[in-house]
Amino acid sequence: MLKTTIKRLLVLALTAAMLFTAAGCSTDPKKIIWGIEEEQVTYKYDKTIYLGVEKFRNLNPLISKDESVYYISKLTFDSLFKLDEQLVPQPVLAGSMTYDEKGTELTITLRKDVTFHDGKKLTGEDVKFTIEAIKALAKTGETIYSSHVANIKSVSVPKSDPYTVIISYVSTYGNGYENLIFPILPAHQFKSASAVKAAGKDYKMIGTGAYRQSDYFELSSLVLTPYEDYFGARAESTLKFQILPDISFATSMTDSGDISLFFDDVINKDSILSRYELDVSAYLSNKPEVLGFNCISPVLSNQKARQAVAFAVDASEILEKAYYKSGVLADSLYYPDFYGVGNAGDAYERNVSKAERLLAQANCTGAALNLIVQSSEPTRVKAADIIAGNLAEAGLTVNIIPCTDAEFNERLYLKNYDLFIGGFSIDERYDLKNLLHSGYGNVAGFSDPDVDALLTEMTIGAEQFTKGEKVAKLKAILNDRLPYYTLLYRTDGCYKSAYFDGIAAPMFNDIYRGCKNWQCKYPETILEEK
Repeated sequence: MLKTTIKRLLVLALTAAMLFTAAGCSTDPKKIIWGIEEEQVTYKYDKTIYLGVEKFRNLNPLISKDESVYYISKLTFDSLFKLDEQLVPQPVLAGSMTYDEKGTELTITLRKDVTFHDGKKLTGEDVKFTIEAIKALAKTGETIYSSHVANIKSVSVPKSDPYTVIISYVSTYGNGYENLIFPILPAHQFKSASAVKAAGKDYKMIGTGAYRQSDYFELSSLVLTPYEDYFGARAESTLKFQILPDISFATSMTDSGDISLFFDDVINKDSILSRYELDVSAYLSNKPEVLGFNCISPVLSNQKARQAVAFAVDASEILEKAYYKSGVLADSLYYPDFYGVGNAGDAYERNVSKAERLLAQANCTGAALNLIVQSSEPTRVKAADIIAGNLAEAGLTVNIIPCTDAEFNERLYLKNYDLFIGGFSIDERYDLKNLLHSGYGNVAGFSDPDVDALLTEMTIGAEQFTKGEKVAKLKAILNDRLPYYTLLYRTDGCYKSAYFDGIAAPMFNDIYRGCKNWQCKYPETILEEK
């Protein structure tokens, strides 16, 4: 491969330069790059990007549950809407949209300048087919998009206008644009919705996205090339996905230049960087780490007792010593800057004196608490030790109970704990009813009518333009009543080769964001020394 050959030549050049210096050359070593003076190196720019991914089983985006395919499908398929940096839905294939007076019917007029990779025009029949296929697959749990269409009753396309889609909902709840972010498949590619399920490993991705599938070799690589007739900003880079048995293999391959960049959620990034010459940029995940409270336990049913625990805990110490700084302090479960509501950091900055006063007011001074933690999660075990030490300084006794994963989940279900340390991986739509609503059996045993009402209102499509206001209200209530104390939001890493030349701007739900203009920069020619 070109990159490997270049690096070998550079190693030889470095050796020659060292010998030349030993013979009496007075070249300033600060100006030397790879053993060659910087001004003597010319570069070749290559628009082919090599990306490390783990092996996947099926390229069909509706039935594949492989993480790699989820991200790749965002390049090859468009959806009616997409989520922006603040996770606010923005139209993609949808040109205009209106709700009826009751809010149970959404009419979408599609863009008319969109074609699939095989040249066929996008119409309402493709949207109708896709939704019906997802609903059919949802009955057997064979798609990750089940909840996106759960409230859809029917879809129709007027005979007079093939570019209009009418979506009828069961109720006004759960009918927001944020649910219409699944890939739209071409109806003409399948004879029926059931044929989507039957599409096996030979399935070829034909979407309307900026990239089209070029070559695919099941055990080695997938190649995506720019779609020339894309209706939006056209891609310039070719993406070659190197399929690996495990993403950890990508580290040495990126160091050698055989991979341009890859993504990983390893916490201790410094251990990798100390051994390899890689550039890493951290980006926010969708994974908050929390100290959870049993809101129906004798001690922690008292709101002031929960606040006291939060004030006693040192989240900054936990971030540094347990998570190796692979995260950011966060003020709630919500993604930082969700709907434009910024992140204020630690909502309960450590204050032992305040913790002691609140414990006294709650008549909980000297209480003993059981803290459960998964023994399979060493980072959380270390965090549990820090928490126990922090709470001891405020006069609380903490009994740490290491659990297997099964034991941990059973204790959560039975509410057989006082505190737990854990984490959540939250869907990009950030509907937090499962974690906070009293009607959804949340693990904290938390119940609050104000929270229930706001969570429900946020799912009403016709009111989504006031969603930011509701998020701000919810965060204020949750920080006061405190079912969970958010310790931090974890960050994942984008690892780049020294040859990578571009702006990587990944988000947890779209890691290849910005890839259209990526390129690599390779040293090409070594000129004779002047």
